[in-house]
Amino acid sequence: MQTAAIEVDKLSRKLEADAPILAKTQIEVESTKKIISEKTVKAEAVKSVVVVEEEEAGKQAAEVKAIKDNADTELNTALPELAAAVKKVEQIEVSAFYSLKTIQKPAQSVVAVFKICCLFLLPNDKPKKPQGDKAEADPEGYWELAKTKFLSDPKGFLRSLVEYDRDNIPDALIKRVQPLM
Repeated sequence: MQTAAIEVDKLSRKLEADAPILAKTQIEVESTKKIISEKTVKAEAVKSVVVVEEEEAGKQAAEVKAIKDNADTELNTALPELAAAVKKVEQIEVSAFYSLKTIQKPAQSVVAVFKICCLFLLPNDKPKKPQGDKAEADPEGYWELAKTKFLSDPKGFLRSLVEYDRDNIPDALIKRVQPLM
């Protein structure tokens, strides 16, 4: 019994000596629990925002995919038409342009076609407004510009049509020529 009492006494002293360490550890544990609790609340808030953003991103991805699919469908329809148009342009006889150059009062459709060509191929060239009888058929001067720039070099004009960079047409230009077509 006496041995047991000695052991109990030793353990009691050790417990008393370790009491401040235990108290400090309990304070640290409580502090850590509080920090974890605060971080958990913040993480839950971030998680809820991320979930909403993820849903929105999913919707946007679906919209983008639909637009891409639609564009691919339109492109697959347009590419054969483009190839056919290029083939037709390549088949145009150069001599036809020489006879066009002699026309003084072209039809509105001819002026419209050459106006479109000028807008695409000569974006920095501004036509001069014609005077007198020429103004009636070509009020903006695109026919005269086309005669000077295109009909004086029909082979170069046809080559520029075939080699035109169709992949980088500005949207503003497309909007400008659509009413003419």
